Amino acid sequence: DEWACAHPEAEFRCFVHKGHLTAATQYFSSCYFPELHARRVETAEKIACFFEKKVKEKLADTYDSYVIDFLVDMGSAWNKAARSTTDAKKKCAQERTEESIRVIELNTYESYTGSGLFSWRQDRQLLMQGPYELRVVEKPTRVKVEDVVAKKWVPFVENYVRNRKNLALQQSLMFLIAGATLFLKFVYSVPHHPS
Repeated sequence: DEWACAHPEAEFRCFVHKGHLTAATQYFSSCYFPELHARRVETAEKIACFFEKKVKEKLADTYDSYVIDFLVDMGSAWNKAARSTTDAKKKCAQERTEESIRVIELNTYESYTGSGLFSWRQDRQLLMQGPYELRVVEKPTRVKVEDVVAKKWVPFVENYVRNRKNLALQQSLMFLIAGATLFLKFVYSVPHHPS
């Protein structure tokens, strides 16, 4: 939906092995979202609560291990004041997480499924046994086009970005010129009265 497209920080990929939520990662793993980073602990708790309350039992008979994507409505999820309890189950029961999180997609628990900020090879133990952890990008990063785009496409992407920047500059200049023109028309159309 439109809200999801406008909020890439709200999508999370979660790993479930043998019925247990072992890990979660922000879906767009090359992006830094300051608000998400600031609220990562709260977000991790909300995802875990939603999984326990709404997902775990529904999929238990059909799937043992899977990768599942959630959409966390940041407004609903983050506007509530944090409670000072350490009992996750009690906190989970108190919050209305079902209204702020939705399931987007269910995937196989296989190494070819995207792993976000985890590595199937390096984080194998954690992805299989936990303890549950949410990973988010910790600080802004400078991503190079060649790091995320196939080499043959780099010139096309760079040209597109350059053209978009030029178009934005042209639109800004046209807006400025139009505004100056209207201002000058107004100034010269107002009769001047000698004093």
